[in-house]
Amino acid sequence: MNRVKKSTFNLLFILRKSKLLKNGEAPICLRITVQGQISDVMVKRSIPVHLWNQAKECSNGKQYKDKELNHIRDFDFYLKTVRKCQHNSSLKHLKNLKKIIRIALANDWMKKDPFYGIQFKHEEKNIEFLTQEELERLIHKEFSVQRLAQVRDIFVFCSFTGLAFMDVQQLTHSHLVMACYFRPNIQFHQASYPTKEKRI
Repeated sequence: MNRVKKSTFNLLFILRKSKLLKNGEAPICLRITVQGQISDVMVKRSIPVHLWNQAKECSNGKQYKDKELNHIRDFDFYLKTVRKCQHNSSLKHLKNLKKIIRIALANDWMKKDPFYGIQFKHEEKNIEFLTQEELERLIHKEFSVQRLAQVRDIFVFCSFTGLAFMDVQQLTHSHLVMACYFRPNIQFHQASYPTKEKRI
């Protein structure tokens, strides 16, 4: 009986101490190992040798540049500055990445957890809601610009159905079905909520 050979995959950040740059810093290298085959990729970052923590594969420094070298926090910084994510939105993406990392660790594709020692805290938001009176006032508000009236209608629709604007944007006629139980009504089935029905 043939035995199935287990695949291996590993990522490791290391310093090229033997190839110091002119500024005295050592370049950082990403070592990728697949089935025992090694390939090194330069990540175009460098750091003083004494600040590098090989066990955690990141910098021990506390300066801004050193924080950039701590890759998970660097990704968090990227999400907040380049992608313009708020803290909780960034946290959602990091949690998804962490799930992937756990799968890789469970299958021995990676040897070290880049999230080790890193904790993120969800920020509680004080969300304000419209009162019934304010919502009624908005419903009966007259707009001279058709575009604003349409935005108002979508907002009111979201308020009564509980759907996010992105979900409403993806609704099509195929999601609408006529139903008649005790009274005629319209139901819609949406792809992002496969087990739920919303009534209007």
